[in-house]
This record gives sequence, C-alpha cells and structure tokens, in this order.
Amino acid sequence: MSAPEVILGPAGRTESPAAAHLRASFAQRHVALPAGMADGLARFLAARQPLLDPFWGRAFTCMARALDVSGAVVSQSLVKGVLDRFLVVVAEPVLRRAAQAAGMLPLAAAAAPAVDARWDGAEAAIRRQAEAALADPQVMGRPFWVHAALDIHLAALRAARQRTRHGAPPAPGPETDPALAALVFLHPPRFDEAQLRERHRRRARQVSAHRRAGVRPKEGGVAGIRQSHSFEDLPDSLFSELIQPRALLANKLLHEGLLVRHRPPRRNPRRDLLAVTALLADPGDGMGLLAKAAWADAAIRLRVALHQMGLGNSDLVWAPAAGAAAHLDCAIDQGWSGCRRWP
Repeated sequence: MSAPEVILGPAGRTESPAAAHLRASFAQRHVALPAGMADGLARFLAARQPLLDPFWGRAFTCMARALDVSGAVVSQSLVKGVLDRFLVVVAEPVLRRAAQAAGMLPLAAAAAPAVDARWDGAEAAIRRQAEAALADPQVMGRPFWVHAALDIHLAALRAARQRTRHGAPPAPGPETDPALAALVFLHPPRFDEAQLRERHRRRARQVSAHRRAGVRPKEGGVAGIRQSHSFEDLPDSLFSELIQPRALLANKLLHEGLLVRHRPPRRNPRRDLLAVTALLADPGDGMGLLAKAAWADAAIRLRVALHQMGLGNSDLVWAPAAGAAAHLDCAIDQGWSGCRRWP
C-alpha cells in the first residue's frame, strides 16, 4: 500500500482550545485529526465516564471483545487518569490506519496555501475509516486491541499505585510487549480435556470422602495452639517462644513445654455406610430363604449404586440368627470377602 497523499489546509475552528491543541499536536506528528473528531476527542478526555463516549468509547468494547471478556477491561475511575496513554496506543494508530486506507492525509497548517477542493472529502474519509476501525475489531486486528488493552490496564494500575504512595516519584514500569501479548491471548495452551476432567473428578471424590467422614476444614492444617514437650515440635513453636534465651528455651522444653501450633492429621474415613440385616427366623423356615435371596439381589444392586456414588468404603452385612454372617464390601474390585462370623 502506497503512502497517503499529504493535503495541507486551514486549521479551521474547533469548539475549545483543548481541541485545537490536540489537532495541532497530531498534525506535528503527521497524523490527521479532523476538526469534528478533535472536538469529540477533547470531550472524551474531559468526560467523567469516558467508556460511555459514543465514538472513542467504542475502543474499550473492541478491547473486551479481543480478550473475550465480559464488561470493560478497566474501570471508569482507573482509566480516567491514563487517557493520555490512550492517545498514544489507540487514537494515533487508528488515525494513521484511517489515513492509509483513505489514501489522503489532510494536515492542518497555520500558513496553508489556497484551500484544496479535496479537503472536506479527505476529512470525511478519515472519519469514516476511523468509525469502521472502532466498530469492528478485525479492522485493526485482534493483536492490536490485545496490546492496547494490556497497555492501558498496566498504566492504570501503575497510576493507582502511585496515588497510594503519597507523592513518591514515579518508578519506571515495564512496557507491554505486543508479541508476548499476542502469544498469550491469541494462542492459549491446550490441555488434555480427559485428564483435566479426571483430575477434577478425583479431587471431588476426595473432598466428598472427607466431608462424609466429618472432617473439619481446619484438619490437616493449624487448628490451634497447644503445649508440647517434644523436640520434634520445635519447628512449629511460636515466634514468641523462639526469641527467648537458649537456657530459658531449654528449661521450658524440659519442664513447662513450648507453645506450638496444633496440626492434627486428617482422620481416615473408614466407612461410608453400614447396613446390617438381621434375620431371626429358623434355618428351616422357607420364608427365611426367600428373604435371604431378596437381600442378596438388593445388596448386589446397592453395591453397584454405592460404588457409582463414590461411597466405596461401605459394608453390607447379613446376620442370621444362627450360622456365619455374610459381609459384602462395596469396593467393586474386591468382591466378596467370604462368609465370616460378625464380631
């Protein structure tokens, strides 16, 4: 694509001195900023809610769409203090691309020659191309909007930290690397979905087992403070104990005990469900045989259901009035444990 044709024209009238200053500053950098767009950009910079601006505020929508996030990439209060960065990373590249697409670069000059007949058409073309770039993220490209979003967000966070330091000199911060930003957001890593699902399923079973066993949230971590005479608990002692002299520390360890963090181990969930069926009928009773057969069928079905629910630590017991008790373990891979006398 060839370079746009430079067209010099009058500075023109703007609504405010701020808009005139913006137009002159952009012209010095060989960036075309029509008078109407300069007025809108000045209002955007002075607005209390710049994200709601009907023209330049659409840039933040393009940033959110490029990052695949809902809402805005930065809050109104944070972006209000870094709009000067917006001029560099968004406004100037958009206007340069608009002039390249239009093929004309109308620059306002204080001592311009006679007014070119193409001046009004060139400024209108610049505005149309800029509107198209702010309406569709694909015009500027997704990597551009990703870099702009990260750059503005980083500048906003840096300004917020600066305000909390009560006037400390600003520290130079790192710049956003466009290539790195594109690699992170445009080419995310791919993981094995089956392995991730199995990991979440295994973790859910472990958490469910601890909850069924009545494990408190603090078990396995620090549950309190206790006194200990064991030398092995010395690394868990409180800081107030360690700052004492060595002689006093040895005396407390031998006689009084040190204050240490209490870290109880997790309790082992031994059983999820215990179902005991007692049959008081005589061995020669025909109904007893029918009840035993019905229990065997129901126990096998219940065993499969409990295993599917993650309640593998369950026991089903058949206890007749006379004879050995039958025990059915609900772990599918273990099978019958054999008939044995129930203690």
